[in-house]
Amino acid sequence: MADRRQSSAEPREPGAKFSTVFIQNTGITQCLNTANALVACSATDIAGQDGAAGRDASTLTNDAADGRVGFSFATAGGACVQDQVTGYYWDSVSASANTLAAAQALADAANAAARCGHSDWRLPTPAELASLVDAGLPTGARIDPKLGTTAAVPFWTGTTYVVDPNGNWVVDFGSGAVTFESAVNPLGKTFAARLIAGTAAADADCDNATTPRYTDHGNGTGGDLRTGLMWMQCVDGLSGATCGTGTATTHASFSASLGRAATVNGDATAGKGYNDWRVPNRDELASLVNWRCSSLAIQRTRFPGTPNSSVWPSSPATVAGLVWYVDFTDGNVGISGSAGSRVLRLVRAGQ
Repeated sequence: MADRRQSSAEPREPGAKFSTVFIQNTGITQCLNTANALVACSATDIAGQDGAAGRDASTLTNDAADGRVGFSFATAGGACVQDQVTGYYWDSVSASANTLAAAQALADAANAAARCGHSDWRLPTPAELASLVDAGLPTGARIDPKLGTTAAVPFWTGTTYVVDPNGNWVVDFGSGAVTFESAVNPLGKTFAARLIAGTAAADADCDNATTPRYTDHGNGTGGDLRTGLMWMQCVDGLSGATCGTGTATTHASFSASLGRAATVNGDATAGKGYNDWRVPNRDELASLVNWRCSSLAIQRTRFPGTPNSSVWPSSPATVAGLVWYVDFTDGNVGISGSAGSRVLRLVRAGQ
């Protein structure tokens, strides 16, 4: 089956409960090698990395006319744009908002003015806002210039940090990280806001066994109806209906995690009958995060036994020797070294 990351996407209205929203590629076009240097992906000795596949790598979808590499934006009336991959409508003007209340006031004003003909402006979810991160840009704001001038600072989402009602999730366009901050900003930091129009897709809850977003295939795999991806329900090393058999394997390096995908593909039993499993990229892996849950920040009945741990994606950072990670303890997305003990969950195209 074709890799969904390479699909071109027609514009679509966002907001249907679990309608497919293609995941925007990360913007990463370089790869790490075993010497921890950033090189062209054609020259690396570590196969299976983010920059070698998907919209960013395909000549059919990486034309710069509509956005850098695989990003694709179109004017949508006035100072607004539509992401042609995800279907989201964005205000192309961002504004300073040093508290969450100030950010919400911007949404209220946009709705009162029916900006770009919309009266359903709101603060985005972490997943929506993180879809704008261009993790392939080495400096400045990590976002496509088609979105207008953007400060390299954290931007507010509309999602409360469940552990602390005074905390709120933000996406930092200075680094690309997803983290949480105080909604009232007692330290006087600089924050900003960018608004999205439309109804947010419903989050799957943390523990409901009948959640409609994820399908259980009964063979250790599950499909995500929102993204069109198929996942291993257990992290590598665990098995069984509740992922209670075995021990979660901690892979000691970025290259070791990528090598594990090749091993699984060579074993029909381990691969559940498929031979095209891969390590997900940063954004694919983060699509499993439920930022309304904590310890674990994932739908627990469809992905049982998930450790309180960070997980390897296939995405290197723009600094040699550093790679992205996604931590399912609470949902942080950040950058760390290419060596470390992280677990692994494999993905393939197709529900």
